[in-house]
Amino acid sequence: MTSDTASVQAKLDKSEDLEHIEEIALARVTEEDLWELSKDSLTLRSWTGVRLGLIMFIHGCNQAGFGIDWGVISGVNALSQWHDYFGFESSGGTYGLINSLMQIGIVCGAPFMGLADVIGRRGINFAGNAIVIFASLMQGLATNLPMFMAGRFFMGFGTSLMSSSQYIGEISPIHLRGLMVGFFGACFQVGSLGILGAMIGLTELPGNNSWRVPLILEALFPTIVCVGIYLLTPESPRYYVLKGDRQKAKEVIAKYHTTSTDLNQPIVDIVVRQIEESLENDQTGYRAAWDYRVFFTKTARFRLLVLFLYSLFQQWNGGGIITYYVSG
Repeated sequence: MTSDTASVQAKLDKSEDLEHIEEIALARVTEEDLWELSKDSLTLRSWTGVRLGLIMFIHGCNQAGFGIDWGVISGVNALSQWHDYFGFESSGGTYGLINSLMQIGIVCGAPFMGLADVIGRRGINFAGNAIVIFASLMQGLATNLPMFMAGRFFMGFGTSLMSSSQYIGEISPIHLRGLMVGFFGACFQVGSLGILGAMIGLTELPGNNSWRVPLILEALFPTIVCVGIYLLTPESPRYYVLKGDRQKAKEVIAKYHTTSTDLNQPIVDIVVRQIEESLENDQTGYRAAWDYRVFFTKTARFRLLVLFLYSLFQQWNGGGIITYYVSG
């Protein structure tokens, strides 16, 4: 073996040893250590804090847009002008179908969430909000009942693609993750309560404008999201790691998890390694975006059952009846 070859081999061995040492060090880091390290790496009163605030604004609008529909459709149901225009008066069957079409749209759109791993978290959210804008205009400008019903279906379809909760969980710093996800969820009520207050004045508009204007206003928040999502928010670091772009993931984490935006901050490499380990643990042999056999594997069956029961009892708690029908 020549001296050059021996030198190269020695460097490789040293590199492997260092990587092994880093893996051991990472394994010994507890959740409490990560929380403290994340907290020490970021000061909210900084430009990083401003950038995180912009993310929350854009994706808060995403969630508020969903909440608005609850307030609008229940308020519109109380208007005789709306019932008279479409000619179904107080038919419970017709109104029930109108409401169920949104849920049907959500079910039909849910399988397309797999595209989040293909076009990115921003891409799938942009697509969902664009469809909601189309659906809002379709409802507000409807000239007949079938057109209005089609708008309800597309409203549900677009809503199902709004994956901001997933995005917020992936982009937020470790010590702020619970706070940011919780704030994001509360934006639903902001949209819902805000439009309910606005409906007091909107329902006084003359003629059919009393129901057309509120339905068209449903496009307001989705429009803000579509305009700002690529300008003000980054792609998820998890998506970058999934696509093999580790450097880009580190740049996003440094910019949004640290005050200094320094790539050499310890938290940056730790978060990337956590993402890599998570993706490795998720490997089940079913990697195609359209392959949903993963939900029926031994690992995922219990989670699927929990989610199914959660959704079932959420529908049975009576909230939908109060929101959609009592006002009528």
